[in-house]
Amino acid sequence: MSTSNSPNHASSETTTRGLEARLEDQQRGQQQDLEARRGPLLPDLPPEILAAIFLLVPRDEGDTSWISVTHVCRRWREVAVDCSHFWSELNSVPPRFMEFALARSKGAPITVHTSDDTPNDTLFKVLSPDRLQKVTLDLRRKDSPVLSHFAKTFPILETVVLNGYRPWSMPNNFLSDCRHLKNLRIVGGVKLSWKDLTQAVQRRTLLTLSLENVSFHRATAETFLDFMGRMPLLQSLKLLPLPGCVCVCV
Repeated sequence: MSTSNSPNHASSETTTRGLEARLEDQQRGQQQDLEARRGPLLPDLPPEILAAIFLLVPRDEGDTSWISVTHVCRRWREVAVDCSHFWSELNSVPPRFMEFALARSKGAPITVHTSDDTPNDTLFKVLSPDRLQKVTLDLRRKDSPVLSHFAKTFPILETVVLNGYRPWSMPNNFLSDCRHLKNLRIVGGVKLSWKDLTQAVQRRTLLTLSLENVSFHRATAETFLDFMGRMPLLQSLKLLPLPGCVCVCV
């Protein structure tokens, strides 16, 4: 007679499964306790100092590995997730990651390097006028429509870098209402007039101006001097090159 279906055998199987389940629960609890105790690796640092250290983690273009600090231990994860500035610096990351990081960045000022071929829904979120502080924008679409977005008021925008990979033109009122604009760099892809640029410097706040590999419409010396007179705080000027002129770098 087989014993596989006997009451004693069934009872033994039930007991074994119960022991295995309790053992798994115990191991799971020990693992969670270990994870909680394993960190902090820097146990005496207050959260704000730890968060400041996280902000120093390098963020190479297109790289998202800096998020790995959230995988070290429970405390590191809590500090990183709670630090809005940790999520607000985005260097050519994929659109889905950009959306994810923006959600965690809360209302922190945004620093971003992105391209105008990013899906519009994501692009205009990251270029939020109220939050954008520093932007590097790669212009890959001819006469990119995103440029007209910069005719809006940007109350905290300080740095703008435009890399023209295709021809583009400067729209009306471009950067005309950026009351704290300090740094402007334009590289390639555009033919400018000093009048075009005047609208971007009319707030008289610019500290650095760099115009590289761009072409210029002819202008009188008076027009150029008028433009320069609108930048009383200017500390650095780079013009590479001006038609008929030597390169200027001050």
